[in-house]
Amino acid sequence: SVRLPIPTGVHFSSVNLRTVLHWSPGHGSPEDTRFTVEYAIYGETTNKSKGILWRPVRHCMDIGGTWCDLSAQMQDLEQAYYARLRALRRKSSSKWAETQRYDLKTETVFGPPSVTVEIENNSATVTLVGPMRYSPTNHSLAVSMNSIYPHTSYDLFIHNTYLNKMHHIPVSASPYKYQLMAYNTKYCFSAKSRFVSIEMRSESSPWHCLTTPKDPVIEQLQKSLVGIVVPFLCLCVILVVGCCLYSYLSGKDQKSPHILRPISFSPPPLKHLPENVNLIVISTIGQPPHPNPKPKIAAPPYGYASQNLPEMPFQEQDEHLDDSSIDYSTVSKQDKTGATSRDEGDNGNDLM
Repeated sequence: SVRLPIPTGVHFSSVNLRTVLHWSPGHGSPEDTRFTVEYAIYGETTNKSKGILWRPVRHCMDIGGTWCDLSAQMQDLEQAYYARLRALRRKSSSKWAETQRYDLKTETVFGPPSVTVEIENNSATVTLVGPMRYSPTNHSLAVSMNSIYPHTSYDLFIHNTYLNKMHHIPVSASPYKYQLMAYNTKYCFSAKSRFVSIEMRSESSPWHCLTTPKDPVIEQLQKSLVGIVVPFLCLCVILVVGCCLYSYLSGKDQKSPHILRPISFSPPPLKHLPENVNLIVISTIGQPPHPNPKPKIAAPPYGYASQNLPEMPFQEQDEHLDDSSIDYSTVSKQDKTGATSRDEGDNGNDLM
């Protein structure tokens, strides 16, 4: 049978004693390639060949993934471990790919601790817990990694965002109280495990940020200013509104509507004066007497004959006749005794 490509990149990773074996398929491996995993404890050998005693991992036999959780098989921290795997496809298989010796106690990585911060006035109380050991089963009690590694402490990092300064504080006991913080300032807290006797890797917790309360003195001053300024502004608004209402009700500075204004018949003023101005002087002094005054002849009254008087042109009559000088008298016959008699006709006109 044809050999399958051997898996590559076989290695352990462990965080809080959760140990996982990782690998990658060999170059040119078919897509339906399967894998089988075995593990061994350092120092254990078989009775016959005195070779390494390999144990199969039941949940990692003939699997299609590229990782296998060995936390339940590797719980003894005082032991070192090996692991190996090979590729399978139908009746073909690959050679075994083995890991190097893995010391779980010194090579595991501490995960981030749990950080809780409570702020009171200008001080912060920081509580640090864990990390907790990984449990393969949900029925076992949670155990802190600090109980397994007794010489463990914490590195606390405090970031002042206003001043952009970082403070590093070693913390041996939890909770820890951080004092003399500035008011109304944002502080961010992060922590990770710290080891005294051994060298191990640890992960930092996410930043936990809080803002300190305002300075009570400044806050009291602000409240006092608000208590003075706001009523003053309200009083000013009331005064302005009152003045406007008084002016409106008393009728001051009010103009009549355009429709109620009297119509002016005066001609509009001249916008441009004429270049040549002709002045006409009208005198109210009496006219000089005509050099040759013509006698005024009274016009006959309505209904009388013209009495054979000479007629004057129309224009001349209009020019020389005056209504005040016309005498509408009747013509009568004087008898010998000097009395005047007048007869009336049938139509009401006077007849001579």
